[in-house]
Amino acid sequence: AACKVPARLEELALAAAANASSANSTTGGDDSIPVDVSSSGGPVWAARLLHRLPMLVCMAGGLALAAAAWLRMLHSHARIVVITTLWLVPFGYGCAFTALAINGTAFSPLGAATAAASLVSILLLLHFRERLQLTAALIERASAALSANPTLVGTSIGVVVGWLVLLALHAAAIAAHARAGSWVQVDSDGPAAGGRGGHECEWRMAGGSHAAITLTALSAVWTTAVASQLRVFVAAFVMACWY
Repeated sequence: AACKVPARLEELALAAAANASSANSTTGGDDSIPVDVSSSGGPVWAARLLHRLPMLVCMAGGLALAAAAWLRMLHSHARIVVITTLWLVPFGYGCAFTALAINGTAFSPLGAATAAASLVSILLLLHFRERLQLTAALIERASAALSANPTLVGTSIGVVVGWLVLLALHAAAIAAHARAGSWVQVDSDGPAAGGRGGHECEWRMAGGSHAAITLTALSAVWTTAVASQLRVFVAAFVMACWY
């Protein structure tokens, strides 16, 4: 027998269809929502992706420019950048505590935790100020090595981008294997059937899908390990150029 949709789901689907039909008749059909096709005949997700593609390209370009500006600032004013960035941590906690005080919840557990975190971060920055100066000097030297070898920056960015692309491909493969199945009708005597014999729909994947998902997950873990090692090698080469 074919696997039928549960009665409750069928009722909800019919009610949603009735509401959509009523809204469509009320608005004259101008506000109808496309379900699975766009105006060009393709999938809705593809149309939305093409619509947002310029924005994504602009965001990627803005991030690249911000990274270049950040590297330039580290090369010329590393100590100022490092100290300012670290002092932004207690400043952020202070802003959060101020917002809680404005809302009248400064003496709540969250407000007490925020104030304590701000105080502890200030004390740590004051206590380790000499080590922070040394860290800033080391970062300044490392940024000088990166500026002298710009291919290192491209290599590092390429490693991260390639890792993200491979992770996306692994996720797509896992989703494809998970969808390789069908709904089947099974007998049920549990609480879902009210203690009476009945039928339930259950999603069952294809025979080799579980093994394929396991291998794909292991491949994703191995890819992450390789990317991490490549980043370590890039950092080590930066230190070698510095010395």
